[in-house]
Amino acid sequence: MPGADDLGPDGNLAAGRALLAQAETLQEGVLTRLRTRLGLPAAVGPGQAGRIRPVFHGFSPQVVPRPADSGRPRSR
Repeated sequence: MPGADDLGPDGNLAAGRALLAQAETLQEGVLTRLRTRLGLPAAVGPGQAGRIRPVFHGFSPQVVPRPADSGRPRSR
């Protein structure tokens, strides 16, 4: 946000974790019902809300070429 104070690395991490915890609280009921409807297990155990977890992003060479240093052959 323009004009906001710099929180520094620790403050940014804390703010991010707080935001994730709030978002999970807002979505908890909807996601629980969806997971039940789809027959999926609970997403996280108690006490893990707001913890940073790995996020995996899809990649499409149709959108952007694969980087030369990706370790995988480039699409032609």
